[in-house]
Amino acid sequence: MTASNIKTLGDLMDRCKPTTVLDILFHEKDGVDRYPQTLGFHPTVNNLCGNKWLRSLPITRREHYSTGQVKSGWTVWVGQPFDSDSFWKAVR
Repeated sequence: MTASNIKTLGDLMDRCKPTTVLDILFHEKDGVDRYPQTLGFHPTVNNLCGNKWLRSLPITRREHYSTGQVKSGWTVWVGQPFDSDSFWKAVR
């Protein structure tokens, strides 16, 4: 995947297998990047792909990884805080 083709979480989700893990870090107002508990531990593309709000978020950075427990995963940074209301409104 070339960086120029991947601008949003939706772009990344469309190019990954449903079992790919997406660990999404949101840049919170206090300046700290955090994983929101709402998304759960190691959510997969299949878990998140139906959320229109998540799909629209621009990616500021991403890194691919794999471990003994995660065959394929991405740590993805978005440059804005997690908006719980927008997330739940966008759930299909």
